[in-house]
Amino acid sequence: MERIAIISVGLVVWMNGIGFYLAAMLTDFWMVAESDRSGGSVGLFKSCGPNPNDAFCNNQSWDPNEITLTIFLPRIIMLLAGGLLGIGMVSGLFGLLSRKHAFFVGERVLDVFAGLLIFVACGAFTGLHIKDVTKGGPFFIYTYHFSFYMAWISGIMLVISGVIGVFARNQDTD
Repeated sequence: MERIAIISVGLVVWMNGIGFYLAAMLTDFWMVAESDRSGGSVGLFKSCGPNPNDAFCNNQSWDPNEITLTIFLPRIIMLLAGGLLGIGMVSGLFGLLSRKHAFFVGERVLDVFAGLLIFVACGAFTGLHIKDVTKGGPFFIYTYHFSFYMAWISGIMLVISGVIGVFARNQDTD
């Protein structure tokens, strides 16, 4: 009974981690410019100008020669984390269908690695944008915003759920 409770908690934490990951990837508010005018936003895939009345948004390019490293590197690392999460989901499905515990443990280990990659992506985003946040530009200063924080939270939740899952599966062998 205790093992089922642990697995259930791990599953809820994992689902929340996936939700936060998707929300962080699908929203464009990793940084927001604050100014007297309405602030613009910067995301991993789109950046919007400082005035919402202008409806000035640009999709970020996929060409490394056309986009700065400050967006390209965190984006690629976050997508790698998403790939690991996808492989983990397929592995977990195989484990469910074949009732092989190695697939479940593999899925949880991949969740931990994906969470760690998310930490690396957020750290890279922080490090590459710290100048914009601390000094700002002539008209505005940037602040990290909710998409950025959701990415950190998803990394924490995925690491915790992975550890819980490995711990729960190891209880199986006792």
